[in-house]
Amino acid sequence: MVLFPSLTQLDFTAPYEVFSRLLNAKIYLLAPTLDPIYSESNFPLLPNTSFEQSPILDVLFVPGGLGVNAKLEDDKFLEFLKFQGDRARYVISVSSGSLLLAISCALPMLFTTLSSTSLSNKKSPSAIVSTSKLIPFLI
Repeated sequence: MVLFPSLTQLDFTAPYEVFSRLLNAKIYLLAPTLDPIYSESNFPLLPNTSFEQSPILDVLFVPGGLGVNAKLEDDKFLEFLKFQGDRARYVISVSSGSLLLAISCALPMLFTTLSSTSLSNKKSPSAIVSTSKLIPFLI
């Protein structure tokens, strides 16, 4: 589960609850460093694995949130998503987290539902089309 500043806490914690109930699941809370990450509402989250220490993931999960726009400009963050997305069995997201997966080219095809406020970054949606992915938006 990838963490970044100003993620939407519910986009992270609800899926976390589901994943935590899977038998024998190891949940990696991933971030560039092990420094605390703060959600949109300033809720602290503690990564347990840095990107550098991350194993190849079975499931790559990316939450949404206001912090997505800043990460659309973070090449190292996007490279991590691309690297893991190319190797993961499942690549999933909530809300605007799908923009990060689309921009990083972590998915061969992406279907997403977003609000119009998620499209305020200059890289979306026209830049998404340039990734050669089929992305039908339901707004």
